[in-house]
Amino acid sequence: LSFNRLEKEIYAYGCQVACEVLKNVLETMDKKLAEERDKSKYRHKGTRKTTFELIEAFNKDYKT
Repeated sequence: LSFNRLEKEIYAYGCQVACEVLKNVLETMDKKLAEERDKSKYRHKGTRKTTFELIEAFNKDYKT
């Protein structure tokens, strides 16, 4: 295992963990907003899967 490969694998793992943390934070915020909304003004349209691109570092594939 070369140092370069080790560095890339650690970086890729860090990006994966950061994405999971961000996903959990956004889901928690979404639930809180849904509960606290003015229900007489804003109806709940249900949940759906949404994807978006993050900064370039999270989107790179570092497999060797």
